[in-house]
Amino acid sequence: MATDNCNALHGQQCHSVLVVDDNVRLADATKAFLTRPGVTVHVAYGSEEAKGLLSQHKFAVCVIDIALKTEGQDVEGLELIDTIRELQDPMPMVIGLTRWRNLATSEGELASVAFMARGMFSFVYADKSVAEYMRQLQDDVQIAIGLYERMHGKPGGPEADRGD
Repeated sequence: MATDNCNALHGQQCHSVLVVDDNVRLADATKAFLTRPGVTVHVAYGSEEAKGLLSQHKFAVCVIDIALKTEGQDVEGLELIDTIRELQDPMPMVIGLTRWRNLATSEGELASVAFMARGMFSFVYADKSVAEYMRQLQDDVQIAIGLYERMHGKPGGPEADRGD
């Protein structure tokens, strides 16, 4: 469910952000932290719910847990990025949430290159204080929204939703 923070914005662009995380508390906290005037945040707690939202709404930014688990099974973050690419045109900016701090190992480098090659904009690491984590995420979302606007010349939000 999303909180619409765009109705009262006369003449300002509005953007939608999708948060996908199987950790309900973290997903809800992320939504609360990212929600502000001009930004509508939708939350999906699994890949199937994310697919439904991706087919119904247009997003400027998708924030995804790259180690997402749905119904006890691992769903690769790469797979979810491919789904985003298939269902969204233009492709939103994708920010990956990860607990893997050291992507500088040989395995980590391969993983980060694979994510970046598929369209990952940035990673936010969960190995810091909640305040630092949320600040970095908020900064990355702001930068991603700005890049989305510059690249596509239009908002990724409610006025661009499918079926409107």
